[in-house]
Amino acid sequence: MHTRCHTGERPCSCPVCGYHCITKRNLDRHCRNNHVRAICGKPYYDPIPEQRWTNRIVRGFKAVPHSHPWQALIYVTINGSISKCGGSLIHWNDKNSSDLVLTAAHCVIDIDQFRRSTSLLKELSFHVSRLIKRDGKVGVPLANPEDVDVYFGAHNIRRPEETREKYAVTHIIPGTFHEFAEKDDIALLKLDRKVYYNKYIQGICLPSIDGELAPQGSRCFVTGWGDLGNGQSPNELQQVEVSMYDGKVRHSEYNKKNMLCSRMDNKAGSAEGDSGGPLACLKDDKFVLYGIVSFSIDVFCFRGMEEFSVFTKVSKYLNWMRKVIPMTKHKVAHVVRHNI
Repeated sequence: MHTRCHTGERPCSCPVCGYHCITKRNLDRHCRNNHVRAICGKPYYDPIPEQRWTNRIVRGFKAVPHSHPWQALIYVTINGSISKCGGSLIHWNDKNSSDLVLTAAHCVIDIDQFRRSTSLLKELSFHVSRLIKRDGKVGVPLANPEDVDVYFGAHNIRRPEETREKYAVTHIIPGTFHEFAEKDDIALLKLDRKVYYNKYIQGICLPSIDGELAPQGSRCFVTGWGDLGNGQSPNELQQVEVSMYDGKVRHSEYNKKNMLCSRMDNKAGSAEGDSGGPLACLKDDKFVLYGIVSFSIDVFCFRGMEEFSVFTKVSKYLNWMRKVIPMTKHKVAHVVRHNI
């Protein structure tokens, strides 16, 4: 419960959101249901099933409602076309609120303009233009912040939900992801206002050390509203438990320095529409955001007969986040360009 919710005044007003209550008891109930203390990665509703499930997201495995309270639902509109991605509300300043979301860079890119080319000349001119202009984002057609909507507290996205809250985006800060290399597939979104934690919405912890990996044997989950495998998307949030893999991976686009792989047990993995969503692993009784869903289901890396899902390694970008977050203090909506 928020520590400032206790007051003897009548009528009472919530110090967090201004909600008016007739009595202190009503105020206490309001704070208990709507505002929680500054803690990350400890959901009110337990997301861990009694048995280890092997269903993949693309086949459908319903998550316990609101058991992944950091899960963001992101809609991006570009040239009249709407795409759906996931994201994570991150716990940054040890407060009971946050206005920062991590997602994949490719979620906020105009895919119609973002086509891989086999022309060596085009690729060389692309890199030369970046060097001349000293801009690591040249050639990346990014969405406008005003065309991005972010939702928290969602579970069944086909029905109205009292717990669901909508937020606008004021800043987009992407990695140096571009059409010739799928690296730095990360983007930071700054929201138009603070998201206060409650039973249904909470920030997820970040890794504490640069390059940190999930502890051996950690229980790790991928969540999203991605494709069910039959061309349809689920109404309710899906989750799958994955096993992390730290061995050698033979794939031209895989870089162990800034990517992670998870084993696809019984082909369990992420799917289209899950992009940008969290890879959350349990550490010391808290969930930590170790990865961001990057490669879509038809872009897996292979090692023999095994398949893996690929994630952006969040711990690789902690210093980058420390540099770019202060750039989002002004209110004007725009894209912040900063090289990693």
